[in-house]
Amino acid sequence: MHYVGAGTSGRLGVLDAVELFPTYRVGGDVVIAHLAGGEAAMMRAVEGAEDDAQAGAALVDEAGDDDLFVGIAASGRTPFVRGALEAAQARGLPTVLVSNNPAAPVAEFARVAILPDTGPEVVTGSTRMKAATAQKMVLNTLSTATMIRLGKTYQNLMINVVATNEKLERRMVQLVVQAAQVAEERAAGLLREAGGDLRVAVIAALAGVEVSAAAQAAGQFPPDPQRLGDPAGVRSAVDSLAR
Repeated sequence: MHYVGAGTSGRLGVLDAVELFPTYRVGGDVVIAHLAGGEAAMMRAVEGAEDDAQAGAALVDEAGDDDLFVGIAASGRTPFVRGALEAAQARGLPTVLVSNNPAAPVAEFARVAILPDTGPEVVTGSTRMKAATAQKMVLNTLSTATMIRLGKTYQNLMINVVATNEKLERRMVQLVVQAAQVAEERAAGLLREAGGDLRVAVIAALAGVEVSAAAQAAGQFPPDPQRLGDPAGVRSAVDSLAR
């Protein structure tokens, strides 16, 4: 999934994309953000970058045949976004537009247009306010729903957390406790034995088995978005261990 945007809209795409790794163990090989002007534009405005439709179109040249392009533009007319969506549409790739203009011109290049009408800004033209807030909510909802469908959660719990700090290490223990109603000591022990693999630890806790058996079952039922009711494979793995 490619997020494409300029200015505040583009930075929101970057923000959503980079947060997916610690939360769901999903990196740039799955979701990548393209900001007009490149990485330098995260910290300061790059003049004219958003007007470069050809730069947007060039992003599609390296895309795979199953890639999705999500354009983000408050005005719904940003040339950089238009170039990407137009080129993606021409290749037959699925396209989405997130804009705050119900009459967004770029919507003609989007298979799905998400157009929250936030009305005039308190400070005229300052789309970093209401428009950006709505865009962030839309992007968070889109990516979260995608992660759930890809099997990155069990019930309402994250089971692919990357423990990059002590806070997340404690959270992982609590996630096992919440998932299986086991003691913290048991949860922490399972996580250590599983080498930090939260999904395996949850399966072991739910099934009441050794981590080695849970790891084998987890491998037999990998995440699959086509597995209705259990895209994560956790329930299927636990059921197989109970037979």
